Amino acid sequence: MAKKILGIGLSVLLLTACDSNKEPEMQEFITPRDQYGARYSVGDLGGKPVNLGREAPWVEYEDNTGFVTGKKYKRKTRTYQSKIQAFGFDMRYTDGLVLVVYYKASPYSEKLYKKEINLPDNHWVSVSVYADKSYNGDLSTRLINSTLETKIT
Repeated sequence: MAKKILGIGLSVLLLTACDSNKEPEMQEFITPRDQYGARYSVGDLGGKPVNLGREAPWVEYEDNTGFVTGKKYKRKTRTYQSKIQAFGFDMRYTDGLVLVVYYKASPYSEKLYKKEINLPDNHWVSVSVYADKSYNGDLSTRLINSTLETKIT
């Protein structure tokens, strides 16, 4: 009887030791949420982890495949290791008001945007931010250098 108990105890100890050699399981990444309860678009922007809220309605990642047609699209889980290539937002440049279109957000910026956007002298601009492989450097210098004999730096 003592041999059986000793054998079972030794077996449990060996199985536990074998199990400890496994790599620890990665915890599933839980995307943080903004003040409205919506998930942030998270990722790596130029080596810095960022949370982009509803103020940035479009975010493009390095591994985006473009438009998916004829297939069922499965959204990828994004983490702070996901490389962000670009994002954009609309802003009124006179006071820095950013357009937020979300059903739980205040309708203030959306109402102003809809009221002013079609005016000939509206103050709304669409801002696009490019990083990583999409960033083309200083485009104005490249354009000038392509037309001049003496290059500027």
